[in-house]
Amino acid sequence: EELADGKTIMRVISNRPADESREGGARRLLMVRDVAAPKDVVLDRIGDFAAYPRMVKGCDACHVYKREGRPDGTEEVRCEYRIHALHLKFRYFMSHQIDPEAGCVVWNLDYERESDLDDSVGYWCTT
Repeated sequence: EELADGKTIMRVISNRPADESREGGARRLLMVRDVAAPKDVVLDRIGDFAAYPRMVKGCDACHVYKREGRPDGTEEVRCEYRIHALHLKFRYFMSHQIDPEAGCVVWNLDYERESDLDDSVGYWCTT
């Protein structure tokens, strides 16, 4: 119902017991948004990493430092992100696997570089 109304669904999932302090533990963020646009347009926007500071609130910079096409039509793109949330600033490095035929982008930290985040994994999928 929320998606049909054009709303974004966002849920924070925590593995901490309710009686535990806010310190420590891990949290997951789940976001879903239904976008009425062709798959190629959505993938084009997701892959426009240089535009993230204009398109994504809290993103101060996104710099591509590696781009490698593969014979199967997929592409790996590695980016350095600089973001802020309230008074906190973070720098981290992501590896994105882009599969235009499947309509998916899968990402995880670039574990060859040191990031301010412990981990980040996720995916975008179009239908």
